[in-house]
Amino acid sequence: MTPGTPPDFGPPPQPKELRQFRLWELLLFMAAASGFMFLSAPFVRQYDGIMAVVLECLGLVIVGVIYWKVRARKWVEVATLVTILFTLAALLMPAVTYSHSRPRLRFECANHLKQIGIALHTYHDVYGSFPPAFVADENGKPMHSWRVLLLPFLEQELIYRQYDFSEPWDGPNNIRLAPMLRDLYECPSDTNSGLPSQASYVVVMGSGTMWPYEKAVKLAEITDAHGDTIAVVEVHNSGIQITEPRDLDIASLPLVINPKSGQGISSGHSGGAQVVCADGRLRFLSNTTDKETLIKLLILDNGSPNPDN
Repeated sequence: MTPGTPPDFGPPPQPKELRQFRLWELLLFMAAASGFMFLSAPFVRQYDGIMAVVLECLGLVIVGVIYWKVRARKWVEVATLVTILFTLAALLMPAVTYSHSRPRLRFECANHLKQIGIALHTYHDVYGSFPPAFVADENGKPMHSWRVLLLPFLEQELIYRQYDFSEPWDGPNNIRLAPMLRDLYECPSDTNSGLPSQASYVVVMGSGTMWPYEKAVKLAEITDAHGDTIAVVEVHNSGIQITEPRDLDIASLPLVINPKSGQGISSGHSGGAQVVCADGRLRFLSNTTDKETLIKLLILDNGSPNPDN
């Protein structure tokens, strides 16, 4: 190179060509993103607030990357990303299915309790009182449950006529009828009892309650507000057969909802348990319900004013 001659750096670098999207490609990407949001909705709705937004945005980013890789024909990377997406979907699906089933099971359980509440009042209209907790023999031994007495008012007249009150509840004739009543008295979430039938809906017996053992109570005897008096409660996996004349006793009842030990008011649904009150309406008792509140709800004359009296 001679003096005064400018150095030769070769041809100037060419500007990097920007990759442009065509209209049909943009429309295709929007369709893919919309499809992802639709298909991912059952997963994302399990979360709330910021977490839902983060998951949705993360998914859209992955869809965008996959689309870009497809456009660049990088098939190995595309296959890897698609595999990751399908693996995550397979891992999340059982949890989503379970979380979707919980509201349905709780709704079915609530419907069972509502029907029992209506049947109790229909029984009262016919006989002038609610049924006793059990029918006893001449020696005072419980023989038949209130759940059997209520059958004609739950549109089960045919089964009621087959029930033999001359033999005990677990006699050869009566015991075969119990499995026929599962749709009435067993919560669909109670599936681990090992019994042919299991009562998920029981009463709390005891002096001062709505169920003083073999004595029947009239609505007029409930001096408290009927909406503040418990009639029927849930018990998760009670181990009580449907026709068995056995329920909870206030003398041994753990005065909490969903007790960790001992059989008490409990539910297979999260957060608390449902009960039917003396007015036939449902009430949800949360796990934080304190002992004093629970006692007041179980006793007929706790001082809660009854507007009907």
